[in-house]
Amino acid sequence: MENQQTSFKLGQYVNFSFKNKDSFCSCFTKQKTRCSNKHKVLFQLSNGVIYTSCAIPAHKKNIMTTFLVNGVTANVFKLMRYQHINADEEHCTYTVCGVDVDHTCNYHYPVIQKFDTITELKDSIQMNMNQHESDILACRYEIDNLQKYVTNLMKEMKDLKAGQLELSNALNYVRMNSVFNPSTKPLTE
Repeated sequence: MENQQTSFKLGQYVNFSFKNKDSFCSCFTKQKTRCSNKHKVLFQLSNGVIYTSCAIPAHKKNIMTTFLVNGVTANVFKLMRYQHINADEEHCTYTVCGVDVDHTCNYHYPVIQKFDTITELKDSIQMNMNQHESDILACRYEIDNLQKYVTNLMKEMKDLKAGQLELSNALNYVRMNSVFNPSTKPLTE
């Protein structure tokens, strides 16, 4: 599996490439056979190992509790889409749902750690919502300015068109009402 980036932010989109045989869940069933489900979550451990898990909660929990021990953490990625390249290779797009998480995290929502308080989570979520609201307001402001600019530009174009029509009418009037009388006086030097 390939991915060059090592620093991630929650919600960021990330691409990984790997062989098709690696696109299945890394966990084993109760019958000691490898799970045949396509993976939905990818765990990139701080020791360089990568595990994948299907949507079965016990499989995600198994990876979190078995491999994230002794200081090993993981970046956790939720699968967004597969893209088949050829018979042996796939590219997948993920969204980052956990950064440097450890075994104390909630395996359904790996961004939530046991030591996080509800107040800290609410504050963090509220801060993100406020930032998004601020970004939306900034975009609306830019759109309003663009609309004003386009409206003014259209008014100027209308005024120019009216001026052009006026000049054209004046030119036609001059053509229709002017008479050419050649001068009989010789030109003086």
